[in-house]
Amino acid sequence: MQRKSNSLPRNLGFVFLTLMLLGGCGDNQNQRVGSNGGDPPPVAGVVDEWSGKVVHVKDGDTIEVQRNGERVIVRLVEIDTPELAQAFGRNAKQATSDLCAGETVTVLQTGTDSYDRVLAHVILPDGRDLNRELVQQGYAWWYRHYSSDQSLGDLEADAKSNKRGLWADPNPTPPWDWRVADRENSSSTPSFVPNGVKITALLPNPYGPDEEKEQVTIGNGTDAVVDLKGWKLVDAGDNEFRLAGSIGPRTSLRITMTKTTMPLNNNGDEVQLIDAGGTVRSRVRYSEEQAGTGVTIEFRE
Repeated sequence: MQRKSNSLPRNLGFVFLTLMLLGGCGDNQNQRVGSNGGDPPPVAGVVDEWSGKVVHVKDGDTIEVQRNGERVIVRLVEIDTPELAQAFGRNAKQATSDLCAGETVTVLQTGTDSYDRVLAHVILPDGRDLNRELVQQGYAWWYRHYSSDQSLGDLEADAKSNKRGLWADPNPTPPWDWRVADRENSSSTPSFVPNGVKITALLPNPYGPDEEKEQVTIGNGTDAVVDLKGWKLVDAGDNEFRLAGSIGPRTSLRITMTKTTMPLNNNGDEVQLIDAGGTVRSRVRYSEEQAGTGVTIEFRE
């Protein structure tokens, strides 16, 4: 008796298996993946979802994203990275820059804060959640005061046990504690005593990337040379930029802020000039409308 050929079913099985594998790969390409390769938990409370290019990284947890021709400041929600003046602050900023600078990302907006910054989770082009990735790499804390997502706590614990990022320090200071201590070390309510040395101009939104191009001009209206050692600029968020050098009598000094410890907020801000003794010598405010691209804001008191 002649045997029946099994080649046709075998071929059909191969084709079926191939189609299943291809179909599975296609589905995976559209899935968002977590820091450990699995799917991250869904982001709660999303009120808007939009995409844009990351044009500036201000610090570890604050970026600027281009949306419809405008630069939108986005604060990564549920996490807190070290301040720029704090240990690992620069490392956190670099980690964020390495992950998202120049990339087109998806912003899952959950609200806005008192500074009119967008609060959001940011999804990278490969599907990873930037907020979660920074915690997993050890460059952000789970902001447990404002988050109930225990999975972020698990990522933090994993980074800590493996001494990644800031956890290389056996006893790192949480940024929220650092900010409180920094405010207490400064005069809680510095006296405001103008003395002829003042902020005369700001350039918060230069052409191109803001980083290392923002400028402040300080004028000396007195007849004496003013030594700026120990002086500083402080914004509304208590970020500081330390000054150096001197200003001649009846002259001005334009400073390019190459150290971005106090980014000038394009949505408006307040900046104080404080001398070495802790006295406020000048205070200026500007709005988002004034901070146009390439516009130097002048202050005439």
